[in-house]
Amino acid sequence: MNTADKSVSLLDIAIRRRFAFIATSPHPDFMNWGRGLVKEVGGVQLHVLLTRLHDRLFKVGVLPDRFIGHSLLWLRRHPELDGGATIVAIAEHFRLDIIPLVEEYCFSNRSQMKLVLGKLVDDRGQPRVFDGDSDVPFLEALREICEGKAGSP
Repeated sequence: MNTADKSVSLLDIAIRRRFAFIATSPHPDFMNWGRGLVKEVGGVQLHVLLTRLHDRLFKVGVLPDRFIGHSLLWLRRHPELDGGATIVAIAEHFRLDIIPLVEEYCFSNRSQMKLVLGKLVDDRGQPRVFDGDSDVPFLEALREICEGKAGSP
């Protein structure tokens, strides 16, 4: 059970009385240890990207127990998965999982979303659409997060 899951608080109390709890935080470095996992996309090291996203979340007031799990960026290497397909797959993880999660954590505060996600969202905090015709804008947005540019709090 995640501490972020507040809708099951009564169940949480009953479970806490009966079981021991061990805190397990997301560990970006796990992405480097997993055999067969994609470690970088378009020159962007995924463990660095996740670390920088955590830094940005913390700076806007999101506590570590709500950080993005490393498994949201896990992607298995596959012989048929070329560089372009890998970029599209990571972009899908952002579109379907990470951006909506950040939106929830920021309580839809668009300026905070912009601080965390940089160019992955527009000036109004709306997710940008990366159509797959060109990976350059998406990769630039990821690089800027890793480098601490454009939108860093």
